[in-house]
Amino acid sequence: MNRFLIFFAVFGTVLLTGYLYIAMRISQSFQISGIPKFALFTFLGILAVLTPASYGLSFYEVDPAKEKTLVLIAFSSFGFFTIAVSLFAGFDILSWILSKTPFLENTFSGTKELHQDYQISRKEMFDQFFRTSALVLSAGLAGYGLKKLSDGPKIYNVKIPIADLPDSLKGFRIVQISDVHIGPTLKKDFAKEITEKVNSLSPDMIAITGDLVDGSVERLRNEVIPFADLNSKYGTFFCTGNHEYFSGALSWIHFLKSIGIKVLMNSNEIISHNGYNIMVAGIPDPVGGGAHPDHRIHMQKTCRTDRDCTVRILLAHQPKQVVHAVESGFHLQLSGHTHGGQYFPGTPLIYLVQKYVKGLHKVEDTWLYVNRGTGYWGPPFRTVDQEITVIELI
Repeated sequence: MNRFLIFFAVFGTVLLTGYLYIAMRISQSFQISGIPKFALFTFLGILAVLTPASYGLSFYEVDPAKEKTLVLIAFSSFGFFTIAVSLFAGFDILSWILSKTPFLENTFSGTKELHQDYQISRKEMFDQFFRTSALVLSAGLAGYGLKKLSDGPKIYNVKIPIADLPDSLKGFRIVQISDVHIGPTLKKDFAKEITEKVNSLSPDMIAITGDLVDGSVERLRNEVIPFADLNSKYGTFFCTGNHEYFSGALSWIHFLKSIGIKVLMNSNEIISHNGYNIMVAGIPDPVGGGAHPDHRIHMQKTCRTDRDCTVRILLAHQPKQVVHAVESGFHLQLSGHTHGGQYFPGTPLIYLVQKYVKGLHKVEDTWLYVNRGTGYWGPPFRTVDQEITVIELI
């Protein structure tokens, strides 16, 4: 709990700093002063505090409708202002660079008379243009993110060639979902929609690669119940993501098992398909070891079997866990976690922490597929597709 409170304190402080930076830039650009300026700073300060506070509500008993409204307001503003902070800061840096560029010195020096009683420096005029552009672009990107989210998950069909794959295994069909994030804003209706779409794809097996939930079993069990109806030839397999450990992983593991989902925790299950064995294994998210000692990644235990397997598939929430798949000789790893960046500025920044962000990659002799995320976390924006993946072995 102490670590959780420290996280919220740091998160809130960073947000408050960013929101007040935007308030300062808006007041400068539009010459806002006095009571309107005070009101602007107060309003944005409240929004900054509202975001971590609304997320914290997921751990308490609150009216679901009121919670959803509050969280949507808080995280929509959070999404808009993360876009705005990045663009305002980017334009401020660009303005500074241009003003220091020798051959542009005359462009940024001097003043321009806009009215007989009002003159403005050329640099201030450029700054106002940049800041206004940042505000307009932020609104445009936020609007596009909302629109794209309303389109719902897109089906991605991916064929993965496995060396020396017997004909009897060609066409084996895996449907993967990841990062669904059932919680404060995504509810039972979304879980039902995803379940119906997945079932319509006639999978041989279903893989859920972590971050299924945001909140406790006590609060979300009824929202997650539709996943009990996931239907495939060999069942639904699950590995934990980092958000399970923020939401009570042990309780969720017990609950998911109770509704027929096979939780792979440093373990595997062998599927016999047309006379050949397929190993489906799973490891916990890297944060699991800090939460529970027996949730540390243990590849020797994960791979343990006395049966010959023609294909070996690993479910691992984070793409960077592919090092374990490569070292242990897996043919394919299925991951999520990145959301493909979800929305700007996350789309470029995600590459600072994850080498593999979306789609299919070959890492030595192992294929890695990174799902872009079926739901969303935080701001209800997506400039990257939501994804349900249909993987066919060839």
